[in-house]
Amino acid sequence: MKTKQILEKYSKKIIANGKILDIGFDNSRNAIWLAEQGFEVTTIDKNREAFDNLRKRISELGTKLKIKLENKDIKKFQILQDYYNAIIAFNSLIFLKKSEFLEIVAKIKKVLMPGGLVFISLFTMDDPSFKTFLKRFILSILTERIRLSDYFLKSYFILILG
Repeated sequence: MKTKQILEKYSKKIIANGKILDIGFDNSRNAIWLAEQGFEVTTIDKNREAFDNLRKRISELGTKLKIKLENKDIKKFQILQDYYNAIIAFNSLIFLKKSEFLEIVAKIKKVLMPGGLVFISLFTMDDPSFKTFLKRFILSILTERIRLSDYFLKSYFILILG
């Protein structure tokens, strides 16, 4: 199932006009689609280019979408407890070390409202997305001497019901 299909299917289970956190929004299509459905979306990504592209797309749409942009690292982002009705992280947490991933999951559990939904996707080395991941990440692996085994390489979607 593709990301958009997952969001279309499960967005009906999120409270109307609910608050959604989009971690590592990249090309922003999910944030825009969710905001168009009436949700209040907070996006967080440390990638300045992604941040600027989303800001530009929002202004081009010329609509009053409820999207709050945060150009920050998720590891440093402070969030209120029991604040979000849903949290999505599609192929964005794969760039974290296992210990950082577990810290983010603990943070997600705290900020998710009771009954909220969490969508996290990751991939394996067999996944076609892995080639893109490897190209983008190989330089830091070599220059920082990071072991690839320090990162999660599992393929699954986790749906955590709060």
